[in-house]
Amino acid sequence: MLNTNFFNKLLFSFFLFLPFLATHETRAAVPVSDISQSSLQRDEHQSFENLIKSAEQGNSAAQVNLGVMYHNGEGVPQDYAKAFELYTKAAEQGNSDAQVNLGIMYENRQGVSQDYKKAVEWYTKAAELKNITAQFNLGGLYLNGQGVPQDYKKAVEWYSKAAEQGNSDAQVNLGIMYGKGQGVPQDYAKAFELYTKAAEKGDALAQFHLADMYDEGLGVEKDEKKMIGLLQLSAAQGYSPAQYFLGKMYAEGKGIEKSDKKAIEWYTKAADQGVELAKEALAKVNQK
Repeated sequence: MLNTNFFNKLLFSFFLFLPFLATHETRAAVPVSDISQSSLQRDEHQSFENLIKSAEQGNSAAQVNLGVMYHNGEGVPQDYAKAFELYTKAAEQGNSDAQVNLGIMYENRQGVSQDYKKAVEWYTKAAELKNITAQFNLGGLYLNGQGVPQDYKKAVEWYSKAAEQGNSDAQVNLGIMYGKGQGVPQDYAKAFELYTKAAEKGDALAQFHLADMYDEGLGVEKDEKKMIGLLQLSAAQGYSPAQYFLGKMYAEGKGIEKSDKKAIEWYTKAADQGVELAKEALAKVNQK
């Protein structure tokens, strides 16, 4: 049994409460590197001057793409104020990518005072235009009660919309909510279905949760072989809880051939990412 109680707390504190610019447990906002760019991709041959000219002429896609450059400091000095100005011009034209990025800036205190209500306002505008990132981020704000009263049902509603469009992060978060019965009746079979969809796209967190379900027999029959395989896939992608549990399995020889060498390898990887249990386990193995 994976005994994931400790890591469930770890996951929710790390993923659900830290802003995330459009990905994982709650991507409450998207990391700057994931900021939405307009569907009009920048032509690598298009000069910076032409992009500026297009933005000045009111092209919302150009405004967004130029804003992203200033937001991330790509090819220009990072300038949140300039990015905010460009996003605002595009957002006022109904560009959902710009609306998302404004929400991200308000949520993450980037060039503006942190204002969750403003973030909700902009995410809502974009989410209603079926912007996946906005739907995901809005779900996170409702889940955490940031800018709005905490409302699990609304979180489920927005995560569901993003999940239906194939967003693996939303599928994982929605799976967690079905598993915990937050905003919906507890339904392990539904959680399993959602984790599977995300895991099939290579999502490490989904793979970890699936491993736990196969281990516990929640929503699916127990299957030690599948559990180990999923744990290995998750650990190989650098997911520290999976690395710790994989090390533990090698150390104890449960479901897998006992190997102190392998245990040390995986404990070390998890410990290097700050997992205290892995550090303690590593010290015990090294004492043998």
